[in-house]
Amino acid sequence: MSIVNIVASLIPASIVFQIFQSAIIMKMSETKDSNFLKKVSTFYLKVIIFVGVPIFTIVVIMADKVIPTIFKPEYLSALNVLYIYTPFMFIWTLHYPLGLIRMVKERAEITLYISIFTIYNLVADVLLIPHLGIEGAALATGSTQLFIFLLLLGKFHQDI
Repeated sequence: MSIVNIVASLIPASIVFQIFQSAIIMKMSETKDSNFLKKVSTFYLKVIIFVGVPIFTIVVIMADKVIPTIFKPEYLSALNVLYIYTPFMFIWTLHYPLGLIRMVKERAEITLYISIFTIYNLVADVLLIPHLGIEGAALATGSTQLFIFLLLLGKFHQDI
């Protein structure tokens, strides 16, 4: 697991989402209260932005000092990947409130679109990795995450 993924999993919004996801879905299934869903989703989004921006900024700023301390100096050669992928990882954390809406609304076509973006990711990997190496893989995966986020945002913009 990469440093960025570890940091993303430690963001309080991510932890809160995992803990309360079942309870929120159960409440929404019982009440069908769209206003409640909007409040919860907006709250998650605010927490992610309020906490996530500083965390991801610190990761980028301090990476060249932290990596040799925690790992080995040889890993400093991967800093470009970290710099490329970190903004995409932050965008990916924004999907938590949208994923909650997706689960409650039970929109099956969204799963189809996400599957199509998975195929895009594979094709982009095949095209970019020979030319850009691991940075190409980071761009392919990151752009896939960005497209999925934009898809969810487009489908559920009225719910947040």
